[in-house]
Amino acid sequence: MRIMMMLAIVTILIGVSCRNTETAFVKADSDLEAGRNFIEGVLKGDFKKAAFFMLDDEQNQSYLNKLKRRYRERSEHERKQYAEASIVMMDVDVVSDTVTIISYHNSFDNIARKVKVVNKNKEWLVDLKYTVNGNL
Repeated sequence: MRIMMMLAIVTILIGVSCRNTETAFVKADSDLEAGRNFIEGVLKGDFKKAAFFMLDDEQNQSYLNKLKRRYRERSEHERKQYAEASIVMMDVDVVSDTVTIISYHNSFDNIARKVKVVNKNKEWLVDLKYTVNGNL
């Protein structure tokens, strides 16, 4: 009986130590969900999450890296304030079945911002090119 218990404990410990510690994100079901998850990732400094909900191309990766650098330049106090901030959606402009513009600000700095969310291959993703350039 004691050997069985030790074997069970060892098996559990091996299972726990071998599990994947990466957070598995779930694809967004809607434009608003994709936008909110992306914005939340950036505010909290979770750039893996932000990247998951972003259209993956060279230009968007470059813009995300700039956001990441700006985040790292902030003080610890500022990072905490952004992480605790609420996302306030001000306007949602559904341009078409595949394009939505979300106007928002966060409760910490109250700066109005916009993100473009696109449906590409049946997946809602943020396209940062719009945020930077303002072109549809």
